[in-house]
Amino acid sequence: MKIKHSISILFMILLLASCKDGLTIFDQIDQETKLEDAVITGSVNSIVRSGNTLYASDGNIYAKSVNAERGWSKIASPGGTIIKLAADANGVYALSEDKKLYFRKEDSSDWNAVTLTGISDITTIFDDGLKYAFMKAEGKIYQLNNTQVGRERSNLSSITVFCSDNTGFLLFYADGGTVYVTTANSLEYDNLPIQPSQDQGSVSGLGTIHSLTYSVADKAIYAGTNTGLRRLPLSDDGHALKGENQTPPGNWGATIKNYEAFAVLATGTTPNDFALYSSTIKGGTTYAKVNGLWGYYNRRNNWNRE
Repeated sequence: MKIKHSISILFMILLLASCKDGLTIFDQIDQETKLEDAVITGSVNSIVRSGNTLYASDGNIYAKSVNAERGWSKIASPGGTIIKLAADANGVYALSEDKKLYFRKEDSSDWNAVTLTGISDITTIFDDGLKYAFMKAEGKIYQLNNTQVGRERSNLSSITVFCSDNTGFLLFYADGGTVYVTTANSLEYDNLPIQPSQDQGSVSGLGTIHSLTYSVADKAIYAGTNTGLRRLPLSDDGHALKGENQTPPGNWGATIKNYEAFAVLATGTTPNDFALYSSTIKGGTTYAKVNGLWGYYNRRNNWNRE
């Protein structure tokens, strides 16, 4: 009997330990604020902004107004499973699983195929969060221009994760597990390689960096990494990284903690309208309801499902 009793106690200890980083998290958040029903779930691969509209994709495409709290709705997809979105000053791009590329103007609801004459094997598409969108194909980087593929950008051959500040003067980019800043927007040039500025700071030890976004409202860069979402504060003038690696604001620790953050986007120009979005990935069926898109709105000061 003692042996059976000991085994039961051991089983309960193991069960509680397995839940410590799992479902009990939702008990904690439910005590603070009720979890919303998720509209966008699963592996969210992209969150981008085009004009006053935000787009997100989990294979399907969703959209909402940049000023709305939640309010996502599914929109028509150009075809197939969408594996990546990107945006520039003209509109939004969608890359399908069968490596077809589409473009949608900011003021239109129609998707049009991007002409890919002589180009195949598109690996990914990405943007700077402000003006420019690019694609990587056959190991080369090309700038996108509506339904056309623009010039090859040899200076970006090793850099595919970056973001511009709200003026387009500064560029923050990932190289390995480090985020750097350069004083000139190297995206304007073909022949000048992107190099870190010696006096603008850096933040290292971030692991695998999936995405970066600039927040003028919060004076920070946010990095989506394989160990979670990280806040990298900027100097008061916004021109330098302070070198700190911080946790995000709000109840992040009680909701999504150090789950892998793949896509991230910050919006807003003042603290009152500051919002932050992050997609999370955690393996195993236990975490099915934590995976998807999460939103933080400064006016409500908490994270919740989108």
